[in-house]
Amino acid sequence: MIDPYGKKVAHSYSSLKMFENCPLNYEQQKILRTVPFKGSPEMEFGNRVHKDLELYLRDGKELTIDSEPYQPMVDTIRKMMGGLEFETEREFTINAKLKPTGWWDHDAWFRSKVDWLLFDEEKAYMWDWKTGKRRPDFFELEIFATMIFLHYPQINKIAGGFVWLKESGKNAIDREVYTRDKNYKPMLLDLLHKCKRVEDTIKQSIYPPRPSGLCGWCPCEPDCQFSSRKK
Repeated sequence: MIDPYGKKVAHSYSSLKMFENCPLNYEQQKILRTVPFKGSPEMEFGNRVHKDLELYLRDGKELTIDSEPYQPMVDTIRKMMGGLEFETEREFTINAKLKPTGWWDHDAWFRSKVDWLLFDEEKAYMWDWKTGKRRPDFFELEIFATMIFLHYPQINKIAGGFVWLKESGKNAIDREVYTRDKNYKPMLLDLLHKCKRVEDTIKQSIYPPRPSGLCGWCPCEPDCQFSSRKK
């Protein structure tokens, strides 16, 4: 869709979470763009690790000092997966008609990216690397599964989960399984519902603040009535 300022709006897991956490923050960063996005040191570290693991799995490149501690975990999963065909950092983009399109194409409506995707005939495996604290949000996995079902009609079952790299052992993975006949339609409807809420808010141009424990780190804090700086 096009926002009131003539800018194209495309959704993602992170933008939906931003809206859910605080519509005012969403407006400032995604619509008005008056507040530049600044990644934290933790996010920058996570991005480096993701890139390291992509090159390690895809090209056999040696891991850097940031990612070396996670090699045993990754190798264990790779051994478990055997010699399956795979893709790293697989980009999935759909348009508003739920048809696959390019990441930067003009009709891009929803974007997502799977860290490690493997194929086994009618079954797929997806793994998402996590370098932060263990706070699993399975809606993110549901988005990945929905995108895979939309892009690969032959896939009927998807297994995988979040891999918490700073932990160890089999309990360091939060797993889930999704099937096309049972899960696909409910997941798609839930995703469409969440996107519609955002688009309805954009049309109305009403973005109420939503105070929470995140307010202390919000870049829009000076413009908000709940700002701790105004107390």
